[in-house]
Amino acid sequence: MLRWNALRHSRNRPEPVIAVVAAGERWHGATGPLRVAVEDLVGAGAVLGALADFAADLALSPEAMAAVAAVGRADSALDTFLASCTSGGELIERSFAVDVTIAAALDVSDLAPVLVDDELRAKF
Repeated sequence: MLRWNALRHSRNRPEPVIAVVAAGERWHGATGPLRVAVEDLVGAGAVLGALADFAADLALSPEAMAAVAAVGRADSALDTFLASCTSGGELIERSFAVDVTIAAALDVSDLAPVLVDDELRAKF
C-alpha cells in the first residue's frame, strides 16, 4: 500500500539528491487510468519526515513539505486514516486488513528499499 522509490544521486549535481515518489496505482490493470493515492502521499511524507529528522540541513521541496504535513495530520490515527482511504477500504474488503495495519506502523523496520539497476533491494 505504501510505496516509494528512492534515487540516490543525480548526475547533474555534485551533492546527493533523494527523490521520494508517491506513486499511486493503475485502475483496471497496467493500462488503466492512474489513481492518485493519498496513502502513498502519507507514506512518502513519513519517509521524508524521518529523513528530515535525521539530517537537519536537508532542503525539502514544497511538495515534500506538503507530504510531511499530510503525515503529521494523520499521524495520531494513521491506522484509521489508512483504513478509510479508498485503497485501504478495498484491501479490508478483500480480507487484507492486516496489510493496512502493517502499513500504518511507523519506525518498525531497519531496512530501506534502494533502487539498484532497476531493482529494489533492501539496505540496512
